[in-house]
Amino acid sequence: MALFGEPTIVDLISVIATPAVSVVNGVMMALVAYPFYKRWCAKVKGQKVSGFFVEVSSDGT
Repeated sequence: MALFGEPTIVDLISVIATPAVSVVNGVMMALVAYPFYKRWCAKVKGQKVSGFFVEVSSDGT
């Protein structure tokens, strides 16, 4: 409705509030999901890497 009519204060508040609410929602979802993610990563224990490896010195030579 805001595209076709005159913008109101509610339109302005929604433009400002939507990103803020999205940030709060993202933080809450991260707090809920992180323990599950941490437990899953502990069970997976990373990737297996095999083959021949060459050590490279830190000075580039």
